Amino acid sequence: MLKLIYTMAELDSEQLLAIYKEHNWDELDFLSYLREDFFRQSDAVYAVWVEASEYKAAVRLERCQNGALLHSLETAPNERRKGYAYSLLMHFLDYLRATDYKYVYSHVEKRNRASLLLHKKCGFEIISDSATYLDGTVTQRSNTLRISL
Repeated sequence: MLKLIYTMAELDSEQLLAIYKEHNWDELDFLSYLREDFFRQSDAVYAVWVEASEYKAAVRLERCQNGALLHSLETAPNERRKGYAYSLLMHFLDYLRATDYKYVYSHVEKRNRASLLLHKKCGFEIISDSATYLDGTVTQRSNTLRISL
């Protein structure tokens, strides 16, 4: 089931960190970022796929110039290849179609074949062989994908 989270108080931090446990992030810095920056943005939302009261997959969304940008789509390591990320993206996109967003973008590392295939399966198209992040930095390691809502 899709769960939309708009505030830090609604977030189960322990379950979210379990999804991202393979990342080399400093957990306290990440939670501080969410509390102090991410959730203070008016349109910021974390979307989580929940089964049996457990977080299975997650992605966050921020408004960008002419749409919304997905960040950090991830499935819990022991839950991969079960369709949770697909369910999350499809239901979240259905929700976003009722908003004023025209486009949803995602940056996916070129070597992340599974994520590229998932995005394409959900209707995203590659529109650039580089990615420009919200802070203006550019990387050639990722593609930019987009779906029209």
